Amino acid sequence: MTEREEGGFLVTLNADLSDDEVDAVAQSIQEVSGVVTVRRYVADTSGRAAVELNDARWRESIVHLLDDEGV
Repeated sequence: MTEREEGGFLVTLNADLSDDEVDAVAQSIQEVSGVVTVRRYVADTSGRAAVELNDARWRESIVHLLDDEGV
């Protein structure tokens, strides 16, 4: 088995799906081999991209800091 970082997906569904359809999609994803968890939340598409960009910048800064410290 090769080493790799944990990964994931952010899936945004159409707003016009019924609760039953959303549950069916979540169940289908959960049944895929290797899926650890599926969490349901209400997306704020206007602010989500900004949050993800900020998180990515923080992660990059932390990685660079650890590299500079030789960790």
